[in-house]
Amino acid sequence: MNIFTKTMMKQRTAAYELNKINILDSFNIKNDAKFMDLGCDDGVWTKKIADKIQTENIHGIEIVKERAEVAKKSGIEVKISDLNVKFPYEDNQFDIIH
Repeated sequence: MNIFTKTMMKQRTAAYELNKINILDSFNIKNDAKFMDLGCDDGVWTKKIADKIQTENIHGIEIVKERAEVAKKSGIEVKISDLNVKFPYEDNQFDIIH
């Protein structure tokens, strides 16, 4: 790997981490919130956001069944679905959506 590639990878990683900080900083505490994470993957990031909000009412949509199962094991109520189709929820169900 050349120096240019290494530098670009470091910059990408730094930007990614800064983006995560900015996302967390955008949320306020709302412990009664019903929170939805679209594309919740394994739920690790979803739980970090829920911790920032201080809510335990955590939901997610994930297309990859194996990742959804991991998220479910961490206490997230996950539905397996594609974000390109109608969501498997009624309108106005959630207070916070990420």
